[in-house]
Amino acid sequence: TIAMASIAKTYEDSHITKSAADPRQYRGLELKNGLKVLLISDPETDKSSAAMDVHI
Repeated sequence: TIAMASIAKTYEDSHITKSAADPRQYRGLELKNGLKVLLISDPETDKSSAAMDVHI
């Protein structure tokens, strides 16, 4: 897909530093334009959100 063509690198859960007690799943992406993305999956929550940090 077009979205997958934009991804330069992926980082799976095992490559992301987190507490051993943290049950959430993580996945990191780096897009071809240099934007870094961290996806977090928490099946225990009923909320969702998004945030962006822009360094200018």
